[in-house]
Amino acid sequence: MIEHAEKGDKIKPGDTLIEAPSGNTPSLNVSRVDPNSYILDQYANSENPAAHESGTAEESCWPTKGKWTWWSVALEQGAVTGLSRGLKKHKSDILVVGADPIGSVLAQPDSLDKLKDEYKVEGMGYEFVPAVLDQSEPSIWIKTFDRDSFQLVRRLVREEEVFCGRSSGAAIAALAQLVTGRPELNKEDKVAVVILPDGNSDLPVEVRERRVNGGAGIRFS
Repeated sequence: MIEHAEKGDKIKPGDTLIEAPSGNTPSLNVSRVDPNSYILDQYANSENPAAHESGTAEESCWPTKGKWTWWSVALEQGAVTGLSRGLKKHKSDILVVGADPIGSVLAQPDSLDKLKDEYKVEGMGYEFVPAVLDQSEPSIWIKTFDRDSFQLVRRLVREEEVFCGRSSGAAIAALAQLVTGRPELNKEDKVAVVILPDGNSDLPVEVRERRVNGGAGIRFS
């Protein structure tokens, strides 16, 4: 997004780049005060998915050398769109699974979004559809529950020594739902790739305390 802004003469040396992780109201307020500022706007900037199409997708392909059947992703909206487009360039019949928490409205068809609930998973899901999201890109959308996502984060720490956040748990929860409903995908000749988009800093506080303090009062299940 920055390179595109530079090429389009939208920014110059010394300007302030503004990017809010969630919501743009504070960004707009800052831009009004500072005339030498530029809002990158990840929710409407077409360079967001383009960066994931040319970057994230390509980086994700080489470790498995294209020997994959399907992917499960729980990412922000530009990443879902761009990654799906990039992967399909390598394998047109790939199955891309988009995870969306119960309470969010991003999944398709709309009937999937009828169940309403408050969700605490971060880095995915919204109450509006951002311009950078092409909801038709994922082959299938799967709704995930916070409980399943959090439990799978705990299992990753306990069983695999992998420290990640709740959206990673949601991606694995979507994978588990899919193979449960479609046993033909749960075979040795099928290769599934799950992107874990967050790290130790996004580890739920109860899991961090379990590791640091020896688990006083914390029950893993």
